[in-house]
Amino acid sequence: MKMLSIYIRNWITKYRGILSKHLIQFFLRHRYNNKALLHIFYFFFSLLERGRYVSGHNDALHHYIPKFILRKFAIPGTNGGQIFGYSKTGTSARMSVAREVACESNLYTFTEKDDKQRSSFIENQMFARMVEKYGSQILFRLWEYEDTDLTYLEGSILAILVGYQLVRTPLFMEQIRLVLSFLHQERGVPVEDMVRQTFYRRAFIENEYNITIEDFERFIQAPGARFITGGNTKNIQLTIMSQLGNYLSEVIYRKRLFLTRALVGTNFFMPDCGAVAFNSQVQQAMTPFLWNIKDRMGIIILPISPQLCVQYSNHPGLLMPPGLINSYLALNVKTFAFSGELTNPFS
Repeated sequence: MKMLSIYIRNWITKYRGILSKHLIQFFLRHRYNNKALLHIFYFFFSLLERGRYVSGHNDALHHYIPKFILRKFAIPGTNGGQIFGYSKTGTSARMSVAREVACESNLYTFTEKDDKQRSSFIENQMFARMVEKYGSQILFRLWEYEDTDLTYLEGSILAILVGYQLVRTPLFMEQIRLVLSFLHQERGVPVEDMVRQTFYRRAFIENEYNITIEDFERFIQAPGARFITGGNTKNIQLTIMSQLGNYLSEVIYRKRLFLTRALVGTNFFMPDCGAVAFNSQVQQAMTPFLWNIKDRMGIIILPISPQLCVQYSNHPGLLMPPGLINSYLALNVKTFAFSGELTNPFS
């Protein structure tokens, strides 16, 4: 009986998914840019997507940098198949198959609350079916035309793609775990509170727990520091990652989109930290500084090809100069930088 129930639920979900796919493709194809019409689209799309959940799990490599972006940084002449990986601590390039880098096995796999089964919903449905599928269409437009005059729908899709590139990497996921550990040990926050719907906003956006950078760095460097692991930790990390991705997508959408070209004779590279956000007053590299996150969203940068970098800012005068973009990206790399060039980004 349970298997029949799951089959029926997945069947209904499948056809709701087909309808929502045709709906969004229709609006993208015709590039409708009327706000009233877009509100109608959002209403019907949300109805189709509400509660839409596909159960099931398959072991796989989950890319935290989408493959369609990695291929743009591949070695010329390899048809997007080969790429150089530069270690932050090494001196030489390592050639790899592009589809086998910037990924981890089951990175977004979580455990379902009711039956404790493993689920690939985040990877298969949220990222592959939605964020990457439609985000790639908008990037193709930027690559081909270098035109930032996007429709409301195109702009919101790109903002979602960039927002999640800020939060879906192993670096950001680990930062979430460190902040949770600090709050649990130093502020006495019960793990049970961390699963509440409003926790992510109180802890990571509003800094309700009054975290300071000095206290936090003292904690993570202390010999006796105890970090949260196992149990429900990964589920909490993934939940907060998803919530912050949604929040940041809205913040980014309200900013202006700019395309920056690399200087003549130079190329951008792709860092394993994905997108990078910084504020001209707060520029700490590789720092798990996730509280007061709303105050750090001054400028968001994401290289999308060796020659093009997306920047979001409230004013063109605040943009990162093209000659500084690689330097700042290098500071925020966790382990690897990816490029098709024989030029070490860290040298």
